[in-house]
Amino acid sequence: MSLFVGMKGSSKTRVALEEIRRLGQAMAGGDLSARADLATATGDAKTILIAVNELLETATRPAIALGEGIGRMSAEHNKGDIDVLIPVDRFKGDFAAMARDVNGLVTSHIAVKKKAMACVKAFGEGDFDAPL
Repeated sequence: MSLFVGMKGSSKTRVALEEIRRLGQAMAGGDLSARADLATATGDAKTILIAVNELLETATRPAIALGEGIGRMSAEHNKGDIDVLIPVDRFKGDFAAMARDVNGLVTSHIAVKKKAMACVKAFGEGDFDAPL
């Protein structure tokens, strides 16, 4: 945000810049729902803030969808359906890569748990040579 430090302009410009700074801090703090307050801006400043809100709406949509996918997967796993993964085909680019990575992590953890449970089962059946 240091780009804005040396900028001079009208009070309308300053209002827009301050609002953009506030949004940057909100986003950095994890508030993906933050949007510019259009009530304090007029003219070109308001037009810019509307464009910023549209940008934020577009830019945050995949992150929100990924979070929802993780939440759904977690809920299904808690119910016992451990085969549920994040649908990678719903995402593009870096978000698809993140979904694939989360799925890979979950899949490897499940494989380890299944292996441990197979060992416990074998022990319960008297096979104390079962690998862990």
